[in-house]
Amino acid sequence: MLVFRYPILDSTNAQARRLQRHNPRSALLVIAARQDRGRGRYGRSWVSPRGGAWWTLTWPLASGTGPTALTPIITGLVVAQTIETVLTEVSGGCPWVKVGIKWPNDLLIDGGKIAGILCERWQAPSAGADDVLAIGVGINVAFDLQLLGTLAVREQEGKPAATTILAQTGARLPIDALIERSAAELERRLPAGLRGHLDPESHQAIEERLAWRGEPVVIRQGDRRQRGVLLGIDPQGRLKLRRDDGSILLCEAGELCRASEECGPSGGQDVSGRHAG
Repeated sequence: MLVFRYPILDSTNAQARRLQRHNPRSALLVIAARQDRGRGRYGRSWVSPRGGAWWTLTWPLASGTGPTALTPIITGLVVAQTIETVLTEVSGGCPWVKVGIKWPNDLLIDGGKIAGILCERWQAPSAGADDVLAIGVGINVAFDLQLLGTLAVREQEGKPAATTILAQTGARLPIDALIERSAAELERRLPAGLRGHLDPESHQAIEERLAWRGEPVVIRQGDRRQRGVLLGIDPQGRLKLRRDDGSILLCEAGELCRASEECGPSGGQDVSGRHAG
């Protein structure tokens, strides 16, 4: 893995894409202390000040690699477990926080959003090369909550309020350790994750951390709204909902919100998720 560090970037995804053209067969880790023009899912603008862990890992895919839809949830598990481990270490060895996974790509502590993930599959950057999987991660580690504006005040449009690990736990975690350990573990687990199904251990670990399990939720899929009680995920990473008529709905993609709040429009500002390049 080739590692590139910058004090400031437009976005780590964008820089990773530029760098990949010159390193088509190498895995890259691109890290920025700050981003100025990050974008999240659905084109949302991104708040990425100093005090966060902003990084992108790229992974050249073998020829014939199938769908990569499991990557966000696997990445979420890896980052969640890394945060938990580092929190345990800085607290003197006592495990005391379980990081929640909000399907498909956000991480929560005590209901507040502290991280998010955006995965993209890029077409081969040069002739004779293969496609590239780009995994962007943003973790709100320790910075002034005022930088998040109204997103830090309350849950809006059924989505968790943005916050930081420091605000939720009182612990100031080492940013470099979070990035390096997450990226190394992700590099180790990715080949298995690209097989199209979760191994039993990972499946159970995700289910244990799955946010809003057992609660009424809404899945926004474009203009459609799917409603039901969140039961869990299946081995393919699809969300399982039990509808009012008792039938089970499997959702491969969409935006998850609590049923008490309608999912809002897809535009706007976002925090601690990701930036598309």
